[in-house]
Amino acid sequence: MRVDLLLGNSGRHQKAMRTTDCGANTPMLATRSGNSLHSGPRRADRRGLSSSVHLGWALLLFIVLALSTCATTQVQRAAQLGVLGKTYAEAVTLAGDEAMATTITFSLAEIRKERAGGAFPTPEDRSQALKNQIEIIEQRQRMVETSNQLLALLAEYFADLEQFAKQDISTSFETATGGLVDSINKVGSTVESNTQAKAKISDAERTSLAKLSGLVARQVHGQALARVLERDASMIGTQLKLMSKILATYSEWIRARSDMELKEFYRDRVVKPFVATGDLPGKWEQDVRHYLQGTNLSAQLAKAKAAGDRMERFWAGYLAGEISIGDVVADLKDMERLLQEISTFNKAWADANVSKPN
Repeated sequence: MRVDLLLGNSGRHQKAMRTTDCGANTPMLATRSGNSLHSGPRRADRRGLSSSVHLGWALLLFIVLALSTCATTQVQRAAQLGVLGKTYAEAVTLAGDEAMATTITFSLAEIRKERAGGAFPTPEDRSQALKNQIEIIEQRQRMVETSNQLLALLAEYFADLEQFAKQDISTSFETATGGLVDSINKVGSTVESNTQAKAKISDAERTSLAKLSGLVARQVHGQALARVLERDASMIGTQLKLMSKILATYSEWIRARSDMELKEFYRDRVVKPFVATGDLPGKWEQDVRHYLQGTNLSAQLAKAKAAGDRMERFWAGYLAGEISIGDVVADLKDMERLLQEISTFNKAWADANVSKPN
């Protein structure tokens, strides 16, 4: 489903939506005098009857258009929500995959250098160092796998919410999603308790998250959907808060490795040959450009955390009746593009390090 189609005319629909009660389906139309159409004096003459007929048709047309707009708006909101949940899950999963690949590459490279430098003099020392490094990698792998499981559950929840809002499911949403909500809470607790995640939620954050249910705009969502959102507002907000923290952790994994390698690369491949006597290596200028590209990508990693923060704000806005997902989708796409650039850069980095300076 194309995101640009989903975003079209959102402002117009939102304005129309606010003039009706989507939950109660009771649009009102007033006359210039402020009276109801049913309260004016009746006339028996043909002109008065004709006027009443025209007004009656006008009222009927207004009701049809209002209900159609209301339904269109809810379907549009539901479709946007489904697209956003899928996009968010894909983007954060990509971040986890790149962070994990970075961790493995960097960890093995570091322990190899330490071994070559004599940091582990005995076979027992080398065996223990390798064991410790493997354990850290395995802990991070488990954390990423659990986070991906939580993301999949969140995407499923948003997809189910989409179907419920579009009235494409017949069973009670509260009943149908009971097991899903329990699973989300269980996996979320596992993610939060993992020390590698660094995703503990503070008491102040929990207090703020508990207030999300009060944002639900019943007149926008309708009574049935509003009950679901009031039930799940804080729970989903908590999971999105966790994922924001996870994104920050992923960014830290990638950036820590990047900064350390860039520092070493700058020292050995940029500064050292330049200050030495004689001609510069043939690839020196290419190495300088490579270093500058790496520092730029490293600085942009803050965008990953920003995408998580915007997703949190979107959820609060959705509860309150806002429908535009343009900004958050743009952030997620920027994050995906950045991660792909980092992946490409890392491959090129590995190739660059194969050849030694002349």
